Amino acid sequence: MGRRLRFYSLGLILGVIIVFLMFGNRDFSCNVMPNQRVLTEVHTKKIEFSKQSIKQLNELSLSEKFVTDTVLYDGDINFSESNAQKEPCPDYKIYYPEKEKKYYVLFTKCKENVIIDGVFLNQK
Repeated sequence: MGRRLRFYSLGLILGVIIVFLMFGNRDFSCNVMPNQRVLTEVHTKKIEFSKQSIKQLNELSLSEKFVTDTVLYDGDINFSESNAQKEPCPDYKIYYPEKEKKYYVLFTKCKENVIIDGVFLNQK
C-alpha cells in the first residue's frame, strides 16, 4: 500500500511539473457573457482612433487612455444598438459608466484591429 502511494505521488508530481513546463503561465479567462467576450477580444487587438474620434475626445477633454483603459474595460455594450452581425467588421456601441451612461463610444471590431469611430456625451 505504501509503495503504491509513493509511485502515485511521484507520478502526480512529475505530471504537474511537465504540464506546467509545457503550458506555462498562460493568460486564461472564461467569459460566458457576450459583453465580456467582445471586450476581451477587443483587448487582444490593436486599437486605432479615427480622426473624428480624436477631435471628439479633445472637445470632451478626454484622453485616448481613458477610452482604452477605462471605457473598453468597464463599459456596457448595448447589443440592440449595435450591429454585431455585420461582415466583415461588426459595429458596437458601448456605454460608460454602466449605470449612469454618461459617455458612449462607437467602435468597429475587425480581424486585425479595433477602430474607435466616435466618442460622445450621452444626452439622455
